[in-house]
Amino acid sequence: MAKKVITKKTRVSVEKKRWYAVQAPTMFNNVVFGETCATDPSLLTGRGIKINLGTVLRATKKQNLEARFKITGVQGNACTTELISMEILPPHVKRLVKRAKKRVDDAFLVVTKDSVNVRLKPM
Repeated sequence: MAKKVITKKTRVSVEKKRWYAVQAPTMFNNVVFGETCATDPSLLTGRGIKINLGTVLRATKKQNLEARFKITGVQGNACTTELISMEILPPHVKRLVKRAKKRVDDAFLVVTKDSVNVRLKPM
């Protein structure tokens, strides 16, 4: 007769993830524009988020801009963010620069009143 094979069952430990609301900075009236999940709130700090500015402001006229935010802290179930960059989406730039026209790209550094370095790229 055949021998019975004994199998050992192992348990997989899975940490429960929680959802945290992502808030825009005060310049955007602290609007909640999304949610993110994590097992530990400390893992959220430093996470980057790229989102359409029309979604944040709930304005369709701003849908040609894209904003990047960085999570700076967690308070309860809400994440606070800061603005990292804003840029015009490439299809909109293509619409602005018409056929048989020249496009001049330039970039320079500017220091704001609150001593933050900003790179401006006029079009």
